[in-house]
Order: sequence, then C-alpha cells, then structure tokens
Amino acid sequence: MAVGTVLSTVTLGWLTDDVVLPAFEDSVARRSTTTVVLAVLLVAAGRSAGVVVRRFFAGMTVFLCKSDMQHDLGRHYLAMPPEELRAASKGKLLAHADSDVDVATDALSPFPFTLGVLTLLGASIVSLALMDWVLTAVALSLMPLIAGLNQVNARVAEVPAVSVRESVSRVSSVASESFDGAMVVKTLGRETSELERFSVEAAKLRDDAIRLGRIRAIFTALLDLLPDAGVIALVALGAWRAANGHITPGQLVQAVALFSLLVFPLRVIGYFFGDLPPAVVANDRVVGALTGREIARTGSTGLPPGAVGVDIEAVSVRYGDMAAVSNASLRVDPGEVLALVGPTGSGKSTLLTAVLDMVPLAGGAVSIGGHNVSSIAPDVMSGRVAMAWQQPFLLDASVSENIAFGAPFSQADIEEASDAAAFSEVASAMPQGYDTVIGEHGVRLSGGQRQRLALARAIVRRPSVLLLDDATSAVDPVVEEKILNAIRAIDTTMVIVAHRRSTILLADRVALMANGTITAVGTHTELLANPSYVSLLEAYDKEASS
Repeated sequence: MAVGTVLSTVTLGWLTDDVVLPAFEDSVARRSTTTVVLAVLLVAAGRSAGVVVRRFFAGMTVFLCKSDMQHDLGRHYLAMPPEELRAASKGKLLAHADSDVDVATDALSPFPFTLGVLTLLGASIVSLALMDWVLTAVALSLMPLIAGLNQVNARVAEVPAVSVRESVSRVSSVASESFDGAMVVKTLGRETSELERFSVEAAKLRDDAIRLGRIRAIFTALLDLLPDAGVIALVALGAWRAANGHITPGQLVQAVALFSLLVFPLRVIGYFFGDLPPAVVANDRVVGALTGREIARTGSTGLPPGAVGVDIEAVSVRYGDMAAVSNASLRVDPGEVLALVGPTGSGKSTLLTAVLDMVPLAGGAVSIGGHNVSSIAPDVMSGRVAMAWQQPFLLDASVSENIAFGAPFSQADIEEASDAAAFSEVASAMPQGYDTVIGEHGVRLSGGQRQRLALARAIVRRPSVLLLDDATSAVDPVVEEKILNAIRAIDTTMVIVAHRRSTILLADRVALMANGTITAVGTHTELLANPSYVSLLEAYDKEASS
C-alpha cells in the first residue's frame, strides 16, 4: 500500500511533465498516453490490493487478540481462589473482560496502517530527496514535531485515562448491584437513592471522559495542523524552486500530491498515539487482573465406582481473622444419608465447601474414598462429587441445557434425572417442554422449581458424593421425601444441610454443629437426649409454622 501510494505520485508527475504540459505547449508527448494510463491503473490496483489485505488482517488481529484476552480472563476467573472470587466486585470483573479488553485492543486497529504510514514516510523522503533537498528538509522538519507532540500527549493523557477506566469499573459495579437487587430496591422503596448512587458514579465517569476528551481534542487539532502546514510550506517553496528551474512542474505536482496523500496517514498516526495512552492503561488493568493468585489443581487420583465415604479430620477454616470451622471431625459411610444441622453461622456451608476442596484449610484434612481431596483429579472431583445450593445458579437457557450444563448427556439421561428430582412434570407442562428457555436466573420458575432443576443437574452426573446445602428448603416435604428416596437409588453418599424436621427424619444419621465444630453425631432418636439438639428442632418447628 505504501509503495503503491508513492508510485501513484510518480506516475502523476510523469503524466504532468510528459503528457499534460506538452499538450499545452503544442509539442509531442514524451510518453505514450496509453503507457501512462496503464501505469496509473496498475499502481492503483496494487495499492488497492494492499489496502484490502491490510484491513483484513488488521481486523482479524484485533478480534483474535480480543478473543484471546477474554479467554485468558475467563480461565483466570475460574482458577481464582473461591473466597477471592466471591469477594471481588462483579462490576470490576466484567469491566476487565468487556470495556478494558475493547480499549486495550482498539489501538491495534490503526497499528498496521501506522506501520504502512512509516514505510510511506520513508519511501516519500527517498522520493523527495531524489527530487530536491529543500522539499526533503520540509518533510523531515515535521517528524520531530509530531514525535514530540505524541510524547507530550501520552504523558498528559495517562492520568485521565486511568481515571476513566476506574470510573467505568465503578459504574459497572453499581449497575450490577442494582440489577441483582432489583426486587429489594423496589420493595424497600429505594429507587431514588439507587438512582442517585448511580448518577454520582455516572457523573464522575462523564467528567473524567470529558477531561480526557479535551486533552485529546487539543492534541488531535495540533497533529492535524502540522501536515496541513507542511503542504502550505511545500507549495510555497516548490513554486519558487520550480520558477527558478530547480525542479520541473511535474515534480512539484508529484511533491504536492505526495504530501496531500500523507496528510490523512499522518493524522492516523495521531489517532494511533491518541488511542495509545487509554489502551496502555486498559492493558495494564487486564494484565494486573491476570497476575492474581490462582489455584493449581494437580491431582491425578481417581475414585472407585459407586458411593464412597467422606472423612473430615480436624478441619479448620478461617476467613481472615474469623474462624468459620474449628477442629471439625466427621465420618460419612458410603451410601449413607447424613443430615448436618446447627444454628445459622455454625459453619455448615463452609464445611461442605471444604469437602469440595473449594476453600483453603487452616488445619486438618478431607478425604473422599480414602483419598485426600487435593490429590483427586479435577475432572473426577467435578464429575463424581456434586453439590446443590439453596439459591441455585441457572442459565438463561433451556431446561435441557441447564441440566446438562455443557456436559454431553443424552436426552434420556436428562429426563431420568429430571424425574428423580420431581421436575419432569414441570418440564412437560412448559410450552416447549425441555427446550423451554427459563430466563435469566430461572425467572420463569418458582423457588421450589428452581431448586428441583438444580437438583436434576446434580443427579444427572450420578455422583458418588452428593452435597445438598439446604437445597430442598423451598420444596414441599412430601415432594422432598420422594426426591431423597429417588436419590438413594443411584448409589450415592449424601450430606444434607437441613433446616426442617421433615428433612432430618429422612437421614440415617444426624451431625450437630455449633461454633464451627461437630458437637454430636447419632441418629435422630439418639440425639433427642441432647438438649441443644432438641432446642434446635423446636426452633426449626417454630420457624416452619410461622
């Protein structure tokens, strides 16, 4: 493209000196008109081909880089320690994967053109030097001015660019929180305060963006002015040089045409350097996000088929300075159903998270099937140990897609798991059956239906260990009994965090937790001799009847 551009001005000079001027002077053209026209067409075709190739590969490079960065961020987010991922701002994580990646890669779009322009500048200087040293000096005088302006631009715009990226993260965080808590905001009548909170951050983003825009406007205008000033100087000096016979009129036309063609590319260089400070800031933010701590799961051990036992030995878990679980020990036999009960905040959910190997232990160990959980292969853990939560995570996708969750299960497997979770009747009554899209977070389903769908997702994997964190709290007790009896048939070990007497009665044994540790283990009948257990049951019954 660059060489074609320079050659187009050369052919224009030939056309002027060898065809146009002789026609005005009634003399014979020194070159054939056909030859010159063919040369112009060939140069134009070559230049156009260069433009097409440049644009194609520039666009492909931008989108591939964007895809790679977003893939790396997604992989890193999945490898982050769960406690850090829970504590991170969702808006900030989204801003990194969305706007930061966009800004970081946008600067690549004009980059190939910028390289072409640099080649064009070099070829142009050579072409001008072969014509006249005065015109060459005019061209060379612009280079340090443009470079100096770009350097000043980069320094001045750096701080405002950082402020804009940080403001984008804050706006994303506030918006994400408001959307997630929309029902709470509406029921408490806090729309006005939420709008004000969002408006404050949006106004800060607006002010930061305007400040950066002012800086870019000033430097863009200056960068636009320099090439135009160069053209004016070139015309003035070139006309004088041509009048004195130092250059031909065709060479002056060639030089002016060349500089006219350079005006837009030089502006593109300005655009590139104008986009560079925000791109560098955005890239630094993405790189900073990618350098965070990750969990390397290197286990390679498998598990035997069928139900396996779970051993929790003196496990302790801390969240900062707060002890969530302290020296808890528990043995769950293969195929056993154990109910885990205790007051709110006693550490039940944290203990299940430790069984999943999703939280660092401050002490003790957890074994599944006789193997430490950290030694079990990640694909074995995800395939053979399943968990369902009280608040299930559902995709804005079909029923079948939510149950399979990306795994290659057959429709028969999906329907069998759905039947075990007492969800098959619900799915059959939907407009498109298992192909019905349930909306974001399962908005088209009731609380109990969402829980049963999440249970089907866990059951379809036929896990060796199934952990239920109050995952049937919104399900009718009769339906709950049906579900748990169906789960028993798949040969699995179950640990159920329970808050209802009806759920506890379905378990083989009960483990009582208090203050982060296991205080008693036995059957329901045996634990009725424990005053703390009886008091807890009475509280559950009172809560259920209220």
